[in-house]
Amino acid sequence: MEWLASSTTMDIYITSLQYLTLTTVLTPTAFLLLESYWRVIAWTDCQYFMLLAVFDLTVSSVLWHIYSLAHLNPSLRHL
Repeated sequence: MEWLASSTTMDIYITSLQYLTLTTVLTPTAFLLLESYWRVIAWTDCQYFMLLAVFDLTVSSVLWHIYSLAHLNPSLRHL
């Protein structure tokens, strides 16, 4: 998995992941929360998407921490 520690690959991945997260997770989540707050839709209809959003953000956070550790500590580049 040496390609994972390469700066170019991870920069491209993290940048695309940030835009993907913004467009597919954060924006719809904001609308779902507002619609739930305004009682346009029931909260139970939002729960599946909210769990999916939390899972996606957790995975991206873990990958970002692995990326940061691998570049800050040369002994961890084998990750």
